[in-house]
Amino acid sequence: MKKVFIAAILFLLVACSQRDCREGLPVISVNELLKSGETINLSKYASDIEYIPLETNAESVIMANSVKSDGLNFYVSAIGHSNDVARFSADGKYIGRIGKRGRGPGEYTFLEHYGIVRDGKGVGGRNRIFVAGHNKTVIYDDNGAVGEIISESRIDDLECLNDNRYAFLLGHIGENNEVLQKIVVTDSLGCELHKIEAGNTSVTSLDMGGRSIQMRQRNFIYSFGDSLRLVNAAVDTLFAVQENVKKPLLSLCWDNWKGNLPNGNFIFETESFIMIPVSFPTSLFADYFKNIVVPEKSSSAKIVFDKREKRATALLHDSKYRLMYGFKNDIDDGAPFLPSYSDGKKMYQIVPAAHFKEVANLGNSPKMKAVAAQLTEESNPVLIVVTLK
Repeated sequence: MKKVFIAAILFLLVACSQRDCREGLPVISVNELLKSGETINLSKYASDIEYIPLETNAESVIMANSVKSDGLNFYVSAIGHSNDVARFSADGKYIGRIGKRGRGPGEYTFLEHYGIVRDGKGVGGRNRIFVAGHNKTVIYDDNGAVGEIISESRIDDLECLNDNRYAFLLGHIGENNEVLQKIVVTDSLGCELHKIEAGNTSVTSLDMGGRSIQMRQRNFIYSFGDSLRLVNAAVDTLFAVQENVKKPLLSLCWDNWKGNLPNGNFIFETESFIMIPVSFPTSLFADYFKNIVVPEKSSSAKIVFDKREKRATALLHDSKYRLMYGFKNDIDDGAPFLPSYSDGKKMYQIVPAAHFKEVANLGNSPKMKAVAAQLTEESNPVLIVVTLK
């Protein structure tokens, strides 16, 4: 799933509209949840955890805040900071880079999105990888060879669906000059299958040292199993998209909210739960951060909506680990686990080496301590892999 957190501080009060609070739709009241937090054990959703250090050598050094997996290899990058996608084996050995930056055939100018193309058209019937940049979207096989170019224009978002389909999120101007977005689904040849309006974008204000800057918040899409999901620009409704129909699944109420409106691109979903990030001034929710050392001006939380229980919970920070928080790791008594990506069977978190060493010393996981002992501050990040039940 896509996972970069662009926060915009709201000066408007975003209310829960009648459309969002329709009868029968689960509603999460963010303000109410953040009055207190709860601990959720990792074992509620997972059965195993492992720590995989990514090989460090002269060629493999990489910044990384994002990870994808095709079940055989890991693909890591630093969205917003790097234009590289590095490929590592299942045991963390460096294999090579995917794609090439440039303006020539099969090259891209800037890495905005990347992901797995589950079409089995790669070498040996394996999956392929797409890289979407400013000027084009290119598909590579897992050895980095160019397979095809599926878009020669700028896209706002892209998801690869089953049955060799692509879902593009594209911007366009409406009749009244408003900035809109639409979802266009095509087959592998680029032929349009269906399209649907995603909705308006919204404008929020970002406080930059006392200077207010207007920023545009857009809609976001992500795939979940065989389905396509849409998070609207106001981040108050999550939809399931099926051909030309948008079905609301979940509503978020931001009544009197004075924190940051989250980027829908960081919403994370599994068969069992949906995780939603929020960011806000710490002073608004002093009880939530009681006895925990946090920044004076701002902090963040994750809301977990259990799909079976139809219940939402704010993940409480563990003061032992200070600002590292997530599910309580009751599987091997290591640091809290906060996933950023799932392939349906496993969840993944990528942690910088220096940070991993620090939290390993705070916990009681023998496996975590053994990996930390091998690291230096110059080492590549460590991948934490959790097996879902």
